[in-house]
Amino acid sequence: MSSPLRSPLLASLLVILATGCTSIPRSGMPVSQFSSLDCAQIADQLQQAQTTQQSAAAAKGNAWKAVLPPLIGARYIRASSRETEAESRKATLLSEQQSKQCAARSS
Repeated sequence: MSSPLRSPLLASLLVILATGCTSIPRSGMPVSQFSSLDCAQIADQLQQAQTTQQSAAAAKGNAWKAVLPPLIGARYIRASSRETEAESRKATLLSEQQSKQCAARSS
């Protein structure tokens, strides 16, 4: 009898889950530290949030490509969560940028 970890299906599922979760970039800076950022750092964090939001939207659109229906739902939910988080971070950063009267960097 073979080990469950040697199952090709299980191995495929693990690969899909791993790639689905790691393909969305994310800033590790806590929102609570945003008030201590200078204008250049705020602009950098805004760019990271924009990248996260775009990657999450793309991942949501590609969620149907998962092999099994539960994986589709899991990938879609994870991407939606990251997209919402990025939107929230952008709103907080834009508020911080405005309160510090920073010049907005064009994308």
